[in-house]
Formats: sequence, structure tokens, C-alpha cells
Amino acid sequence: VDLGEGTDDHQPQQSIRTAFNRSRPERSYVKTALAVQNMGFLRGMSPAYMRTAPAVNDWVAGLVDGDPVLADCGFGVLREHAAIGYTGDAYHRVDVVSPQRKMLAALWRESPVPKLQPGERPITMAALLHRDARGRSVAAALVEQSGLDAAAWVRRYLDAYLRPVVHCLTEHQVLFMPHGENLVLVLRDGAVSRVFMKDIGEEVVVVGDVPVPAGTERIVQPVDDDEAALGVFTDVFDGVLRYLAAILDEDGVLPAAVFWRIVGECVDGSVGRTRTIDFRVPDFEHSCLNRLQLRNTVQMVDLSGQTESLIRAGRMPNPIARR
Repeated sequence: VDLGEGTDDHQPQQSIRTAFNRSRPERSYVKTALAVQNMGFLRGMSPAYMRTAPAVNDWVAGLVDGDPVLADCGFGVLREHAAIGYTGDAYHRVDVVSPQRKMLAALWRESPVPKLQPGERPITMAALLHRDARGRSVAAALVEQSGLDAAAWVRRYLDAYLRPVVHCLTEHQVLFMPHGENLVLVLRDGAVSRVFMKDIGEEVVVVGDVPVPAGTERIVQPVDDDEAALGVFTDVFDGVLRYLAAILDEDGVLPAAVFWRIVGECVDGSVGRTRTIDFRVPDFEHSCLNRLQLRNTVQMVDLSGQTESLIRAGRMPNPIARR
């Protein structure tokens, strides 16, 4: 049913299929299925996941809002508070799994704009790894704008980003997908004051035997400590921080050795009480994301069994290993 055009102007975000309302910035983002293949996925949206996405988001938001450590970090989530999916098409009537089953769905995610205070502005964390056409880095520019020394700037950033990720894993056994596009950094005078995590409904996972609301059991996928730790080693250290460390080092802003010492100090002060994970081990398993895409350009991983989908190639030295 063609509903016609709306009156508001929307702008695609970095993820392309999520639109920001330019006419009314306080309105929710709209995320839709889109037949663009990247990162090993046809960017569809599962109607089955849409059915439970708001409940998953409400549960995670309640957990975050009730945690004093996360409150101290200023950590928040952008809830996907409404979703819709259609299963009455021909693709759902045949017993053949097809990406086309995920082409009629959408969700609405909270905008961070109403949550901002005067003087605050949001950027995606991925922007920290960007250099402009003249080779100037966003990260170095923000350090300069803040007036802080580089070490102090990095500590603030890690307290807002890494501390909540480690705490949620070791206190609540909850892992997010904390890559650059999924984090909205809130800046004040160039320094990171707090962050918002997004993409909760499809990507959050509970890695231990933790009770969750009825109907959301799909997010519970218990794994051992080594596997759980990869949520920090692979997704944070290997996927984000090693690039930021290199940029700051190359620009003469902060030596990489000092950067990783600060990371180690942050991790040591972030471990919760529920699950004891040693993040100071000498090395960790190398989980190869690029190889997943090269192996299968249509489906990078099976979201219902992500552990079994991984490709490993030896071990990587841990940059915060115990000396």
C-alpha cells in the first residue's frame, strides 16, 4: 500500500538505510530494509527480530538506567521503541530461506537530539578515525580544540566508551556491537563527555545464563570466558583502538605506548563482579572479519549462531598484556 510522501525532509546517516529527520530533529530515526549488499549482508531486517526488538531495547535500557557505574560514565542507549515487519508475502509461504524475507520491515530509533544539553554536539565514533583530504585527523583536531593534554583527552574518551563496554560484559554479561558507527559520542568543547550506544535489537547478546523477558530468549547465547573476551579484544582493541592509537602516534599527539597504558588502566578499573575475565593475557585469538566477507559475500555470519560462523587465524599479541 503506497502511503505517499511525507512532508518532512530526511537525511541518510552513515549506515545509509537509517534516516535522520532534518525537519524535526527530535523525531525518531527511521531504519528500513535496503537492497544494498555490504559487510557480507544484504541489508535487510528480519520481521522475526522486529517483533521482539522493542522488548529487547526496553530490557537493556532498564538495565543501563539502573546501574550506578554506567550512570557515572554518562552511558546511555538509543532505544528502538517501535518496529514493524511483514510476513504475508510469497517468500514466507515457501520453505526456502531467502534474503527477500527481510525486505519488508522497519524500526524507529530514538534521536539523541532531545537528550543533548546546551553546548553538546554528537558525532559518530567512526569520525575519530577520519582524515580529511589534506591528511588532518579529526581526533587530533578534537584534542587541540579541547585544550586538554592528549592523555587526559584519551582518558575521558575511554571512560565514556571502553569502561561501559567492559563493565556491561563483566557485570551483566551483556555484549554490544561497539564499533565506530554504533557509538554516538557526545562532545563538549572538543572532549568526549558521554556516549550513546545504538543498534540494540539486532546486535546485543547475553553471553551468560541471565534471565531475560519472555519472548526475547534469542539474545541469550552463553559462551566461555575466552569467547566473551573477544567482544573487547576483537571489536574494541582490534577494530577501533589500534587505529586511533596509530593516528595519534603518527600525528605526534600521543605515543602508542602511552595510549595503551591508559587503555590498560581503564580496563583494570572497569571489571565488574559477576564474571572475572583476565584482559591482561599475553595474546588472544585472531578473529578475521574480512575473511568472513570473502568467504560468503551474501551472509557474513549466522546471527542465530555467531560463534560457529567465526574464522580464526592464530593469535594476536595483546597490547595491554601484563609485562
